[in-house]
Amino acid sequence: SARDQGNQQLWVPLILGWVNLSQGQLTKPLTKDMFSADVGRAAPLVNYHLALINAKAGFTEEATRNFKASIEDLDNAPPRILQKIAQFYHANNEPKELAEIVKKYEDENEPDDEVPEIKTAQDGIAEVLYTMGGIMFGAGVVNDAAIYMQLATYIKPDFAEAQVALGDAYAELQQYQRSSEAYDRVNPDSSLYTKSQLHIAVNDDHLGNLKQALALLDKLDEENPDDTDAIVTKGDLYRIHSRYAEAIQAYTHALSRITKLESDDWPILFARGSCLERLGKWQQAEKDLQAALELKPDQPDILNYLGFAQLEHNENIEGAREMIARAVEARPDDPQITDSMGWVLYMQGDYDNARTYLEKAVELLPSDPEVNDHLGDVYWRLGRKTEARFQWNRALTYNPEPKLVAAINKKIKDGLPPTSVIYHKPAAPAVAATQTETATPDSAPESATP
Repeated sequence: SARDQGNQQLWVPLILGWVNLSQGQLTKPLTKDMFSADVGRAAPLVNYHLALINAKAGFTEEATRNFKASIEDLDNAPPRILQKIAQFYHANNEPKELAEIVKKYEDENEPDDEVPEIKTAQDGIAEVLYTMGGIMFGAGVVNDAAIYMQLATYIKPDFAEAQVALGDAYAELQQYQRSSEAYDRVNPDSSLYTKSQLHIAVNDDHLGNLKQALALLDKLDEENPDDTDAIVTKGDLYRIHSRYAEAIQAYTHALSRITKLESDDWPILFARGSCLERLGKWQQAEKDLQAALELKPDQPDILNYLGFAQLEHNENIEGAREMIARAVEARPDDPQITDSMGWVLYMQGDYDNARTYLEKAVELLPSDPEVNDHLGDVYWRLGRKTEARFQWNRALTYNPEPKLVAAINKKIKDGLPPTSVIYHKPAAPAVAATQTETATPDSAPESATP
């Protein structure tokens, strides 16, 4: 395909560069002139790989220029590339062209003694394949991503980052057993080992082995008593299975280990708040949700959930609608948030505008029973009763919870009474260890918190 040909034009020359280096045939620095195609948006990553080759070949000045060109936006640069730049900087008499980059990185990060060195041509080729896999994952071409990661781990069997990324790709493809096998190949001495085991626990749950998943999480928690990752993931699994009291206990245990809450801790408060709200403990739930919002004031999930819950409890009506509107502005194509905005308008009797949002939500999430149910309700209010019953019947095909089944069947039979309002609750955060970042040269998630 055209895409494959474009990839080959970019990455095959880099692999050949490593081969030539290993055979002693690299007599001058590699440059972008070697590529038959315009590197375009891939220029930073191409420069990164040129830097690795040129540095290994001893072309320090060219490698320095390449490394500098690999950073377009220092505030959002991939940590893996920054780590390699710092490594190169200290090993090559600290070239001044890279001083600003290294200073900013080291001012904001603890020293990382586990940054893998590119020692051989095999290491370099594996790095190229790992980067390609990351690009494919980020583009949503997950099957191709898995192939590249498989090749990277074949060439470099101890490549922990690629093993985790391969596990991520299989999990995305819902091949959970293969995913766990990839994660389980991470060496126990690796800093990624605990993270990979967390992913295995989540896969166990996907495979119907919740008891096994919880046992693994308990083991990881005992081995890492100062961390919160395992116990938060345990709370997530309890929450996914609607075991809210046990989830609350796990989240509370995790929070007790945190001396001072930082912005990255908002998901724990949010998750506990959502569980408290499900159990009808609204005052406690609101306190957690407000605390989460204080830690992360513009987080769309918090704005959506808190705003809708306040509407449901007839509190802060205008402020709640404003929060949901902010969530929509931040994430206009999120189906749950779009559904919430439509339902807010429905509750306020603005059925025409509600229909616009709810039809969009169904387009974005066609197999969600609640979203289809809501669209049926707004059709009924607009007098489109045949379409309403169609949507309600459609909602029943997507395995709604028993309580919703009963409500929908009653509506199909009797329609909506004049003042009927059926509230929904926005979705709580997903399971922690399943949330993978967009794969780049840093494709392994940095944290197992939600």
